[in-house]
Amino acid sequence: MAEGKERFIDRLGPTLTSGLIIAFLSAASLGAVAIRDLVITTNVDLAYLKGDITDIRSEFDKFKSPGPRFTKDDGDRHQSKLDELERRIREQETRPPRLNPDLEKLETKVDSIAQRQLELCQRIKDCNLGHSHDPSSNSNNNRSRY
Repeated sequence: MAEGKERFIDRLGPTLTSGLIIAFLSAASLGAVAIRDLVITTNVDLAYLKGDITDIRSEFDKFKSPGPRFTKDDGDRHQSKLDELERRIREQETRPPRLNPDLEKLETKVDSIAQRQLELCQRIKDCNLGHSHDPSSNSNNNRSRY
């Protein structure tokens, strides 16, 4: 059997044999690196999970302790805040809507632009009325009237 392996390696030659050895070693090292990265990632994930479990346990222990709980005074404070917010909402509903100042500025700009366009149209109209318009110069005269 050893003779068969030696003949196979002899037939491949030194270049192909060294290429196969390098490919095998590269695959083995890349596999080892991939496994190492997987182990590291798993350890990091486990550390985060352990931290999360610790946080949840501490929150649960705080909840179980009879100390800082929602009291009647807390409820009264929340209710007064709620009443104040509801009062402000009712006031806002009765108040007329206020326009945005930027919108008002934009409207004045649009109005001034529209006014300038009207003035320009009026000037053009006045210029056209001041000159006689010769219908024979119309480009439609080239068409037949039949």
